[in-house]
Amino acid sequence: MEQQPDNRDPLNGAEDLDLVGFVLGALEPEEHSRIAEKISGSPELQEAVDRLYASLPKTPESWQSVRPPSGLARRACEKVVDFDRTRELFAQSDLASQPASKARTYAGSGWSWRDIVVLAGTCLAVALILLPSILNSRYQARIAMCQNNLRQVSTALQHYSQSHAGFLPSAELGSRLGVAGAYGPILRDAELIQDRLLLCPSSPLSQSNFSIPTTLEITRSDGAKLSHLQRKMGGTYAYTMGYYDQEGWHAPRSSQRPYVMVMADTNDSSNSQYSRRHGSRGQNILFEDGHTAFLQDCSAHLLGDDDSIYVNRFGLVAAGVDPLDTVLGPSFARPVTFPTKTE
Repeated sequence: MEQQPDNRDPLNGAEDLDLVGFVLGALEPEEHSRIAEKISGSPELQEAVDRLYASLPKTPESWQSVRPPSGLARRACEKVVDFDRTRELFAQSDLASQPASKARTYAGSGWSWRDIVVLAGTCLAVALILLPSILNSRYQARIAMCQNNLRQVSTALQHYSQSHAGFLPSAELGSRLGVAGAYGPILRDAELIQDRLLLCPSSPLSQSNFSIPTTLEITRSDGAKLSHLQRKMGGTYAYTMGYYDQEGWHAPRSSQRPYVMVMADTNDSSNSQYSRRHGSRGQNILFEDGHTAFLQDCSAHLLGDDDSIYVNRFGLVAAGVDPLDTVLGPSFARPVTFPTKTE
C-alpha cells in the first residue's frame, strides 16, 4: 500500500512541544531550553515559531500619561473660596477695630497682605495642577523623538542589509572596529545616517557637538584616543551583537522578524542591566521589522523577566549563546573577547 505523504502542519505535529508557552515566555527555564534546542535543529519548527510570533499583536507604548489626583482642581478651588471668605471676615473685623484714618488706608491701598496670601495660594494650586502635565508632555515628546531616530536608523540598516546579503553592519572581530558601536561608522561611511540620529534626546550628549567618527579615523587611533572613539561611535544606543555557538560567531542578519530586537537605549555601563534614559522608567526598542516600542522592563521576553536584553544567558555583556538569545551592547562592548596569547 502506497504511503501517503505527511501534510500535517508542523505546529500541530509537535504534540510534546508547548510552542505557545515558549512564544509567550510562560515555561520553566528547563522546558524552555529543551524546546529551544529542538527548534534550533528544525526549520519546520522555526517557521512555526515565526508564524506564532508574527500573529501576536504589536502592543502600543506601555507607558501611560501621568495624571494629577482625581478632584485636585475642585478641592483647590474650594479651599481658595473658603480662605477668601475667612479673609473678608478678618478684614471687616480689622477695619472695625482700627482708627478711621488707618481704615481708610486699608480701603484705599487695593491690596492687603491677606490678598497677597490668597493670590499666592491660587498660583500654587494652579502650578500643582499644571506642572505634572507639562513635565509629562516633555517626557512623552522625548520618547517620541527617540523613537523617530530609531526608525530612521532602521531605514539605514535595511538599505545596508539589502546590499550585503541580508547582513546588518557589525563588529569586525580582532580589529579596532571589533565593538558593538562599529555600526555607526559603517553607516556613516556609507552616507546612510546623520550624526544626530545616534543621540537620544534624553541623553546629555544631545546638547553636545557630537559626530560619528569615520572608520579611517578609528583604524589610525590607539590607546586612550581609540578607547574614546569606541565609546562614542555608537552614540547613545545599544546594538545587537549576534550570537556565538560551536560553529563560531554569527553576525546579525535582518529577516524582518517582529520579535527580534536590534537596537535600544543604551544601559551606559558594562555591568548595568537597565537603561537610565527617559527617567529610568524604560527604554525604546527597535525591532527587525522596523517598528519601535517603549518597554518599562529590559526583558527579551524569551526566558522571562530575568532574560535581560543587555546581557546573555550567562549574565555577560557579550554575544548571545544561541539564535534566540538577544543581547544589545553599548558602543564599547565586544561581542567576543579573545584570550591574550602568552609567550
